[in-house]
This record gives sequence, C-alpha cells and structure tokens, in this order.
Amino acid sequence: DYLKPDFAFVNAPLKTSSNNTPNFSTHPYLDAMIRIGAYTTDVYWAGINGNLTIECDGYRAIAYGDGRTRDYKYYDASTSAYVTVDRTSEADTPFFNSYWYRQAIENNGSPDYAGVLLN
Repeated sequence: DYLKPDFAFVNAPLKTSSNNTPNFSTHPYLDAMIRIGAYTTDVYWAGINGNLTIECDGYRAIAYGDGRTRDYKYYDASTSAYVTVDRTSEADTPFFNSYWYRQAIENNGSPDYAGVLLN
C-alpha cells in the first residue's frame, strides 16, 4: 500500500512439473503476484520473459525480455490439449497476459483475481 508501484519485476526462474507444465506452488507465489496486480498489471517475470532489460527515463519504465531458456506446456481447457509455449513467444508479455497466469486462473477456478481480468 505504501509504495503503490507503477510496474514490478521478479527475477526468478520458471519452475515446471515433471510433465513440463507450470508448477504453481513455487516462487513467485500466485497470491503475491495477485497482490501486486491490485496496483499494476505491468508485472514482468524472468520466468516468463527471460532476462529482463528495464529502461527508465525518470518518469516511465519499460521492460522487455529476451525469451526464456526453454519452452513450457500450457493446458488449454477449451480443447483439452496441451499447447507448447515457445520460449520466445512471451518475451515482452506482462505476467497477467501470460499463458502461465491463464492456466493458474483456470486451475484455481476464478476468472478474476484482484480485479485483474483475463484478456
């Protein structure tokens, strides 16, 4: 509440389960990301974006990544199939627009956490 961030970034790797799907019980914890999401949807995570570059002009910050080191799989409930998320496809994708977040929401049965709606 005190900081009220305009953007946030997390420097942690993507952890996956044995079938190469996201592990939602590891850092960064979904509930912590959702608390950040109450203040800003400009959240970038190295696990999704790869190595992050953050440019700031003193007023605004822009983050972009160079892609993860590996692909991961996303379960698409509408087709009941796993889809591979290419390592570079989410290089510039904010956390709340990532396949990781979409799958976390589906697994937890809620379309709206902390006012952050899926696109």
